Amino acid sequence: MKVNSNRRRLQEKYKEKVDLKKNKRKYTLEAIIVLLVFIIFVFLDNKHGITSTYDPTINKVDITENQWMSVIPTMDEKLKVNHPEYKTISIDFNPKPIKYYLNTSMQKSNIETEYKLNELILESNEIITLYQLPYLLKENETYEIIVRGKNKEVLKRESFSGI
Repeated sequence: MKVNSNRRRLQEKYKEKVDLKKNKRKYTLEAIIVLLVFIIFVFLDNKHGITSTYDPTINKVDITENQWMSVIPTMDEKLKVNHPEYKTISIDFNPKPIKYYLNTSMQKSNIETEYKLNELILESNEIITLYQLPYLLKENETYEIIVRGKNKEVLKRESFSGI
Protein backbone atom coordinates (compact mmCIF):
# COMPACT_ATOMS: atom_id res chain seq x y z
CA MET A 1 0.00 0.00 0.00
CA LYS A 2 2.76 2.30 0.80
CA VAL A 3 4.20 1.87 -2.66
CA ASN A 4 0.86 2.71 -4.24
CA SER A 5 0.41 5.84 -2.17
CA ASN A 6 3.94 7.04 -3.05
CA ARG A 7 3.26 6.34 -6.69
CA ARG A 8 -0.05 8.15 -6.49
CA ARG A 9 1.57 11.24 -4.92
CA LEU A 10 4.26 11.18 -7.57
CA GLN A 11 1.64 10.94 -10.33
CA GLU A 12 -0.38 13.81 -8.78
CA LYS A 13 2.70 16.03 -8.57
CA TYR A 14 3.56 15.22 -12.18
CA LYS A 15 0.00 15.96 -13.26
CA GLU A 16 0.05 19.29 -11.38
CA LYS A 17 3.31 20.27 -13.08
CA VAL A 18 1.89 19.43 -16.50
CA ASP A 19 -1.27 21.45 -15.73
CA LEU A 20 0.82 24.40 -14.56
CA LYS A 21 2.85 24.33 -17.79
CA LYS A 22 -0.37 24.27 -19.84
CA ASN A 23 -1.83 27.17 -17.84
CA LYS A 24 1.43 29.14 -18.14
CA ARG A 25 1.35 28.75 -21.89
CA LYS A 26 -2.30 29.71 -21.96
CA TYR A 27 -1.76 32.88 -19.86
CA THR A 28 1.33 33.80 -21.86
CA LEU A 29 -0.59 33.46 -25.10
CA GLU A 30 -3.45 35.60 -23.71
CA ALA A 31 -1.01 38.30 -22.61
CA ILE A 32 0.67 38.33 -26.04
CA ILE A 33 -2.70 38.66 -27.79
CA VAL A 34 -3.75 41.55 -25.51
CA LEU A 35 -0.46 43.36 -26.15
CA LEU A 36 -0.78 42.87 -29.92
CA VAL A 37 -4.32 44.23 -29.94
CA PHE A 38 -3.18 47.21 -27.86
CA ILE A 39 -0.23 47.92 -30.18
CA ILE A 40 -2.45 47.66 -33.26
CA PHE A 41 -5.00 50.02 -31.70
CA VAL A 42 -2.33 52.58 -30.82
CA PHE A 43 -0.86 52.35 -34.32
CA LEU A 44 -4.27 52.84 -35.97
CA ASP A 45 -5.14 55.65 -33.58
CA ASN A 46 -1.93 57.52 -34.41
CA LYS A 47 -2.42 56.94 -38.11
CA HIS A 48 -6.14 57.76 -38.34
CA GLY A 49 -6.77 59.78 -35.16
CA ILE A 50 -9.62 57.60 -33.91
CA THR A 51 -9.64 58.95 -30.34
CA SER A 52 -7.93 62.27 -30.94
CA THR A 53 -10.11 65.36 -30.55
CA TYR A 54 -7.44 68.01 -30.97
CA ASP A 55 -8.43 70.72 -33.41
CA PRO A 56 -6.03 73.68 -33.66
CA THR A 57 -8.77 76.04 -34.86
CA ILE A 58 -10.83 75.41 -31.72
CA ASN A 59 -7.81 76.16 -29.55
CA LYS A 60 -7.20 79.41 -31.44
CA VAL A 61 -10.84 80.45 -31.00
CA ASP A 62 -10.67 79.71 -27.26
CA ILE A 63 -7.54 81.84 -26.89
CA THR A 64 -9.14 84.74 -28.76
CA GLU A 65 -12.34 84.51 -26.71
CA ASN A 66 -10.31 84.38 -23.51
CA GLN A 67 -8.51 87.55 -24.53
CA TRP A 68 -11.81 89.33 -25.19
CA MET A 69 -13.12 88.13 -21.83
CA SER A 70 -9.98 89.14 -19.91
CA VAL A 71 -11.05 92.77 -20.01
CA ILE A 72 -14.37 92.14 -18.25
CA PRO A 73 -13.17 92.27 -14.60
CA THR A 74 -11.32 95.55 -15.15
CA MET A 75 -14.22 97.08 -17.02
CA ASP A 76 -16.68 95.90 -14.37
CA GLU A 77 -14.67 97.40 -11.50
CA LYS A 78 -14.09 100.73 -13.21
CA LEU A 79 -17.71 101.16 -14.33
CA LYS A 80 -19.09 100.26 -10.88
CA VAL A 81 -16.88 102.88 -9.27
CA ASN A 82 -17.64 105.65 -11.77
CA HIS A 83 -21.30 104.98 -12.63
CA PRO A 84 -23.79 104.10 -9.89
CA GLU A 85 -26.43 103.18 -12.53
CA TYR A 86 -24.19 100.44 -13.94
CA LYS A 87 -25.07 96.90 -12.74
CA THR A 88 -23.33 94.11 -14.71
CA ILE A 89 -21.53 93.27 -17.92
CA SER A 90 -21.89 90.32 -20.25
CA ILE A 91 -20.32 89.32 -23.55
CA ASP A 92 -21.69 87.53 -26.60
CA PHE A 93 -19.50 85.97 -29.30
CA ASN A 94 -22.16 84.39 -31.50
CA PRO A 95 -23.44 85.61 -33.84
CA LYS A 96 -20.68 87.95 -34.90
CA PRO A 97 -19.81 90.76 -34.11
CA ILE A 98 -18.57 90.45 -30.53
CA LYS A 99 -20.98 92.29 -28.24
CA TYR A 100 -20.41 93.71 -24.78
CA TYR A 101 -23.68 94.27 -22.92
CA LEU A 102 -23.58 96.88 -20.18
CA ASN A 103 -26.65 96.37 -18.00
CA THR A 104 -27.84 99.42 -16.11
CA SER A 105 -30.78 100.63 -14.06
CA MET A 106 -31.33 103.64 -16.38
CA GLN A 107 -34.37 104.48 -18.41
CA LYS A 108 -34.25 106.40 -21.66
CA SER A 109 -35.90 109.67 -20.81
CA ASN A 110 -33.72 112.76 -21.00
CA ILE A 111 -30.52 114.41 -22.23
CA GLU A 112 -28.65 113.59 -19.03
CA THR A 113 -29.25 109.90 -19.65
CA GLU A 114 -27.85 110.26 -23.16
CA TYR A 115 -24.70 111.86 -21.74
CA LYS A 116 -24.29 109.02 -19.19
CA LEU A 117 -24.78 106.44 -21.92
CA ASN A 118 -22.03 108.03 -24.01
CA GLU A 119 -19.74 108.10 -20.97
CA LEU A 120 -20.34 104.40 -20.30
CA ILE A 121 -19.58 103.46 -23.89
CA LEU A 122 -16.49 105.65 -24.17
CA GLU A 123 -15.05 104.43 -20.90
CA SER A 124 -15.66 100.80 -21.88
CA ASN A 125 -14.05 101.31 -25.27
CA GLU A 126 -11.01 102.96 -23.66
CA ILE A 127 -10.45 99.84 -21.56
CA ILE A 128 -10.89 97.58 -24.59
CA THR A 129 -8.35 99.56 -26.60
CA LEU A 130 -6.01 99.67 -23.58
CA TYR A 131 -5.94 95.86 -23.74
CA GLN A 132 -5.29 96.16 -27.51
CA LEU A 133 -8.23 93.93 -28.34
CA PRO A 134 -9.19 95.69 -31.59
CA TYR A 135 -5.91 94.36 -33.05
CA LEU A 136 -7.33 90.84 -32.74
CA LEU A 137 -10.10 91.63 -35.22
CA LYS A 138 -9.73 90.73 -38.86
CA GLU A 139 -10.38 93.19 -41.63
CA ASN A 140 -14.00 94.41 -41.74
CA GLU A 141 -14.77 92.85 -38.34
CA THR A 142 -16.34 94.96 -35.62
CA TYR A 143 -17.34 94.76 -31.99
CA GLU A 144 -20.27 96.44 -30.33
CA ILE A 145 -20.93 97.96 -26.95
CA ILE A 146 -24.60 97.88 -26.09
CA VAL A 147 -26.06 99.62 -23.05
CA ARG A 148 -29.25 98.11 -21.74
CA GLY A 149 -31.62 99.63 -19.23
CA LYS A 150 -34.34 98.18 -17.10
CA ASN A 151 -36.10 95.18 -18.64
CA LYS A 152 -33.09 94.69 -20.95
CA GLU A 153 -34.27 97.51 -23.18
CA VAL A 154 -31.48 98.66 -25.52
CA LEU A 155 -30.75 102.29 -24.70
CA LYS A 156 -27.71 102.84 -26.89
CA ARG A 157 -25.55 100.77 -29.18
CA GLU A 158 -22.25 101.68 -30.76
CA SER A 159 -20.09 99.73 -33.15
CA PHE A 160 -16.29 99.88 -33.34
CA SER A 161 -13.94 98.44 -35.91
CA GLY A 162 -10.51 96.88 -35.58
CA ILE A 163 -7.37 98.90 -35.95
